[in-house]
Amino acid sequence: MEGRIAFRALFAREVLPQSFTYQREEGQQQSYPMELDLNSTADDQEENRNIAFLGASKQQLSRGRTGFKPYKRCSMEAKESRVINNTNPIISVEQKDPKRIRSQHVRHDDQQMSEETYEETMESNESPRPAPKLNERILSTLSKRSVAAHPWHDLEIGPEAPLVFNVVVEITKGSKVKYELDKKTGLIKVDRILYSSVVYPHNYGFIPRTLCEDNDPLDVLVLMQEPVLPGCFLRARAIGLMPMIDQGEMDDKIIAVCADDPEYKHFTDIKQLAPHRLSEIRRFFEDYKKNEHKEVAVNDFLPSEKAHEAIQYSMDLYAEYILHSLRR
Repeated sequence: MEGRIAFRALFAREVLPQSFTYQREEGQQQSYPMELDLNSTADDQEENRNIAFLGASKQQLSRGRTGFKPYKRCSMEAKESRVINNTNPIISVEQKDPKRIRSQHVRHDDQQMSEETYEETMESNESPRPAPKLNERILSTLSKRSVAAHPWHDLEIGPEAPLVFNVVVEITKGSKVKYELDKKTGLIKVDRILYSSVVYPHNYGFIPRTLCEDNDPLDVLVLMQEPVLPGCFLRARAIGLMPMIDQGEMDDKIIAVCADDPEYKHFTDIKQLAPHRLSEIRRFFEDYKKNEHKEVAVNDFLPSEKAHEAIQYSMDLYAEYILHSLRR
């Protein structure tokens, strides 16, 4: 009789939730979290096992966490022999040690608490979360209503223009790489490597929302202490104008200083620069295309007032171009 009770307890442990505990003290009644008839047959217990599994929610079954231990399919004789031979001391009724029984109860309780905490954590993690909103510019780009941010058209020139304005750096000071704005994408591309053994004496870029006769934004050479990475923009102050003719076309350059560089921000006119500095700038633009067999002529530097006029003219030309495009 004791063997039959032990076998049924083993069967109940394998098909019931982990919270199952079996009282081994004499005189105590067995307690289970769900009803189980110890006098039922093996077929009845198999049916109870199926009902218990079907009682789990579909969500739990889909996640593979029903709360039940996997049912080990083995013969009835093997289970009976394992219990009768005391091969499973955890549930054997022959085990009478009270200390061992109490330690088993504690282990079961801790396991039950850890499983409940795990289920609560997983349910909170699986709760629906609001989907993040995409950037409006990304959505408009995907719908082909506009393009990504363009440094020429999207970046403002600045409220103090034409005196102080934003400059997008294309070429770093000390570089032989001729970076250039790609008008279609707005990215900075590599146009070429300089053919001559020279480097750019200062950071070189353009003023956003300006337009010149060559259909390009107005070019700027910015004097400052440190090189700036291509694609960055900074605030600059115009101090002069360098008239230049590149292969028969006007290609004037604005000479400016960084408005936020403590060594250069106090300059207001090109006459304040050392004569040798101006000579270096002139020589660079005269020589940097010679090995490409292209002629460049640089005229005398003009004061800051002429630079302000050139910037204002390029701003007006850009505005006219935008209005013409809207009308068209």
